[in-house]
Amino acid sequence: MITSAAGAWLAVPERVPTRRSRRAWLCAGAALAVVGAAITVGAALEPVAIRVTRDAPHFAATPVPHSVVYRAGRLRQGLDELTDGEVFFVREDAGFLHFLTGTRDPLPYDIAERSDFGGSGERGVIHRLARGEARWVCLAPARIPHLGDDPLVPRAIQQWVRLHGVLTAQLPMCDLYDMTPNS
Repeated sequence: MITSAAGAWLAVPERVPTRRSRRAWLCAGAALAVVGAAITVGAALEPVAIRVTRDAPHFAATPVPHSVVYRAGRLRQGLDELTDGEVFFVREDAGFLHFLTGTRDPLPYDIAERSDFGGSGERGVIHRLARGEARWVCLAPARIPHLGDDPLVPRAIQQWVRLHGVLTAQLPMCDLYDMTPNS
């Protein structure tokens, strides 16, 4: 607001002959600054449609919807009971889910999208899974349509996991597969 006021002061043409005109320009600039401040304050005070929390693990300054925190808590409980704490999420929000659930990623992909798998692509990730580098894999639930025809969704990995893994649990936010050979 101070910058706007200073800009308004400096924007007044020097050729304006009267003090009255100069004051009118300054008042117009000040009125615009006040309106801008009122809009900003009003937007900040407006009730949020989605209830959010600011105490989710690792997200102290970021509002996270209560429903997400609740489902992530249930997911965390299920993963604590069923896994060793290392889970590969095949979802675009994998890093976020690792933070919320306290799990570790056994593979170096915190965003499981086709564009983030390096030179070997999905085939390289499938080879790592086949070698047993990740025992537990969470896929976006098959019962929930996921992003339609999004070209970043790693469909080959999802199909391979569903074909070679054992569906262990349908948890909130993911279907958990055990990738242990002959499990």
